Amino acid sequence: MNNLDAVFVGFCQTFLPVWKKHLISSGVKQKTSLFVSQLAE
Repeated sequence: MNNLDAVFVGFCQTFLPVWKKHLISSGVKQKTSLFVSQLAE
């Protein structure tokens, strides 16, 4: 395992649990912004 792999694994272990907590709220925001951008076209 090279250094970049170690950094990536550490990043995943640190941030994925946090990301999962916010997945629903950010998913809603993404759908809303997609909807708004479609309306704006």
